[in-house]
Amino acid sequence: MKKIILVFTLMLLSNVTIAQNITMAKAFYKKAQKEYENQKYYQALELIDKAKEKLNGETNLELVYLEGMSRYQYDKNVDMAKSLLNRFIEEADQDDSRVDEIAQLLVEIETSYDFYENGFRKKLEYIGVNENKYVHHYDKDGVQIKMVCYSSAKDYKLSFIHYGKSLKEVVRREYYDENEKIESVDYYENNTRRLKIWGNGEHIHLYDEKGKFIQRYGLKEFNLVDGIFYSFKSFESWENYIAYFLTSKYDSSANILDIHNNLSIELIDKHKNIISGIVKKLKVDNNKYDKEHYIYNFDIDGVPTSKEFYKRGKLKKSYTFNKYDNSWSEI
Repeated sequence: MKKIILVFTLMLLSNVTIAQNITMAKAFYKKAQKEYENQKYYQALELIDKAKEKLNGETNLELVYLEGMSRYQYDKNVDMAKSLLNRFIEEADQDDSRVDEIAQLLVEIETSYDFYENGFRKKLEYIGVNENKYVHHYDKDGVQIKMVCYSSAKDYKLSFIHYGKSLKEVVRREYYDENEKIESVDYYENNTRRLKIWGNGEHIHLYDEKGKFIQRYGLKEFNLVDGIFYSFKSFESWENYIAYFLTSKYDSSANILDIHNNLSIELIDKHKNIISGIVKKLKVDNNKYDKEHYIYNFDIDGVPTSKEFYKRGKLKKSYTFNKYDNSWSEI
């Protein structure tokens, strides 16, 4: 008699546990539906996994449909989503309106230019946990090329663009203000920041291979003895001098990215660890409103030889440079 009572009690407890798990699975499913509707597909997939855990790894057509749609929106490769959605079509009641919906979606996937032939998508868009909007771009092997972030605090305006395989593997990052105008750019080498540019190149920080700050300088004319660039090794010890760059020209009115496309920077162990290279010609705006600017000319060592002053496109004055005392003389 005691054995019968024990077996009955265990069966009762088992039924209670099963009922509780089914209740929890439904709760996770409903929450996953809400996350999907809010375009939070990653969160929806996490909740679907929790629902399947409560069902001891089993699933049903409602979970199959929601997981398939979530994976279609979130996975880098669309093959898993196609498999789930095909299963839904095969097992669902043909009167279910979603059958036609899924059939049309599968046709779109097969004929879309949004996917590579191997199933990897070219672009992925979703809303993150922090409410920001993210758009990932991939190559044909499913490797991320760049990730664009739109800040939710600014009505999904462009916040930054990250170039690299992941947030931990970065090549370059561009930061934007509330007007979607670029504020600064970080350049990385071997995943370590080597260069940071602000204000169209007016302020540049250089870092060593360990990411430690080395120098700061600018591509703008300042009221210094050399009259062209400024630079210093540290914030405590100033060293103003003419900096040498591997570039053919610099236009302060140009876009910051265009500037860097013509600028290659290398740190060497001579000339007091300054930036070394060659400048052939340099344009520096003096007064944008009156359209005044200087054109600097350099020798093969990067030392200025002369400069011309222009106003409204007409040459007004010419100067030669004395490299021994860093002085300019009008011709």
